[in-house]
Amino acid sequence: MEARWAAGVAPKDLVVLVSAASWRADFLVTGDRKHFDGLKAGSADMSEAKNVSGSAGIPFRIINPAKLVGNVLPEALGEMRASKLL
Repeated sequence: MEARWAAGVAPKDLVVLVSAASWRADFLVTGDRKHFDGLKAGSADMSEAKNVSGSAGIPFRIINPAKLVGNVLPEALGEMRASKLL
């Protein structure tokens, strides 16, 4: 897993990617555009999060905090309300 990501990621950031993958994260939220923007895979649509891998084969979405607050969180809350979890 690490070898295919190592080419595009600084060694200090590789542990973050491996940890997120190991814990089967849906999202990695970071403001580090310099190191992670090249690995982003499409939009932050919750319905597609686990079904889309980026060109680097990353099984989760890499998004910035603004996208989390503006797009992902409202969608997740809406789904929770619809299923009466909230």
